[in-house]
Formats: sequence, C-alpha cells, structure tokens
Amino acid sequence: MEGSGLSGDYSANYAVNDHFTKKSKTLLPSTMPIVILIAWIVVGGIVGDSLAKLRGNREGLVIGAILGPLGWLAILSRSDTRQRCPACLGVVPDGAKKCMHCAETLPLPPFAIVQCPSCHMEYSVPESFLGQKFKCDRCGKMFRAKAVLLVT
Repeated sequence: MEGSGLSGDYSANYAVNDHFTKKSKTLLPSTMPIVILIAWIVVGGIVGDSLAKLRGNREGLVIGAILGPLGWLAILSRSDTRQRCPACLGVVPDGAKKCMHCAETLPLPPFAIVQCPSCHMEYSVPESFLGQKFKCDRCGKMFRAKAVLLVT
C-alpha cells in the first residue's frame, strides 16, 4: 500500500478541505448579526403584515419589521376595523348589501346630499367625503362638498 500513494492523496485532500472549513468558520461569526437582523426584518414584516390584514389594519408591515414579536402583539391588540353584520356579527366585505353568513340586509352607511354651487346639480356622497373637493359632471367646476341634507 505504501507504493500506491493512497494515504498521501487522502491526507492532501483532507488538509485542503480542512483549510476551507476553517476559513468559513472565521467568516461566519462576523456576518451572523447581519443575517439575524435581515431575518428579523423580513420575518417580522411578513408576519406583521399578515396579522394586520386579518384585523383590517394597514400598518402591520412596518410595525412587525421593527418590533418583531412585540409588534405582532401590538397589532393583535388593536381594534378590528372590518365591517360586521349587526345581526350575526360576522365579518362582511366592504360594500356588501347582504351578510354572507346570515343573509341579513346590511344598513347603508350615512350619506349626504351635496350641491354644486354653480349649476345646482345634486350628488349623494358618503358622509366621510364631506369637505373634499369634487368636480361637477354637468358644468366641470371644482367645489368643496358641503352637506345640503344628511341622511342616516
């Protein structure tokens, strides 16, 4: 076996592999905090965004990315902003006219009648739109919505 050179090749390969292993071990501790930070931000942001969407909120990505698990708890502690059926309290999509759980007719949101000051054209808009600028379809003038009549 001495003449086959088998032991010499093995030890040479082992020394080369050992050299690369030692080199990678010395690089690992210096990059580990960066890897952990990136993982914290990515995982925290994804989980935070998912939890916020379940609660009807939008700020989950930033809160989850910065605070991680503490941000997730903050998101879960916020109130649920999704529309609910008054009869069964099931969550219904925005703009739905009937509850998909119990088929109850949903109440309409409060709206206001606004009037163009130039041509007196009347529009019905959600109450939350009062104070915003609109363009009249008839005369093309811009006006700020002021309620002529509130309907609840």
